[in-house]
Amino acid sequence: VGLLQAARARISKGVTSADVDWATAALRSHYRLLAQRAAQDAAPVLASLKADQIDALEKKLAREDLRYVEKWLAGEQKPRQRRRVERMIEQFEEWTGDLDASQRARIEGFVSSHSGVYERRLEERRRWQRQAVILIKRHRTAPELALSLGRLFAEPESGRSEAYIRDMRRWESDLAGLIVDLDTTLSAEQRGRVLRRMERYAADFRALSGERRATEEAIRRAPGS
Repeated sequence: VGLLQAARARISKGVTSADVDWATAALRSHYRLLAQRAAQDAAPVLASLKADQIDALEKKLAREDLRYVEKWLAGEQKPRQRRRVERMIEQFEEWTGDLDASQRARIEGFVSSHSGVYERRLEERRRWQRQAVILIKRHRTAPELALSLGRLFAEPESGRSEAYIRDMRRWESDLAGLIVDLDTTLSAEQRGRVLRRMERYAADFRALSGERRATEEAIRRAPGS
């Protein structure tokens, strides 16, 4: 809630490069905490998987990778590029509402200048999956697996290729520039929509936090607790 409120205050005044850097750092910090918790929660189940279940997991991951290839890497260049552009436009419009032709063109230019990022992501996705399966096979107790998966989840940059790191740094830098550029073109209606969406998310998180506190209090007061 605090993060969303701080972001809303910044966005209401107009987005700067410093604002984007701040948001990126904040989200990564939250992600690392979430990833470590996810590893702890998943480890007891993953450590109990039998050989045939691990095999099924590997096949599932392979099918998901194939879907990624079919969606983002297969087919003729122009239709493939159009899918990529439309996907990014959809992601922005989830926050801003309909974008005009000029705004859409800015996004199309960004996507066109980073056509190789989809291949890089697939390579990194497969590397990460292989490492995760190796850890599941190697560690057959939950505490050991939780520790190893926690590092893998919370430190995704570890083990990445220099090419991937270089390309993603350029992608992130250019994306920050795109966000700042688009911000200067937002209408009052579009900016208002972004701010209202952030308010709704903050309200949801506030409600979830209240529900958790109420549940904890009820458990504490229960007989025999």
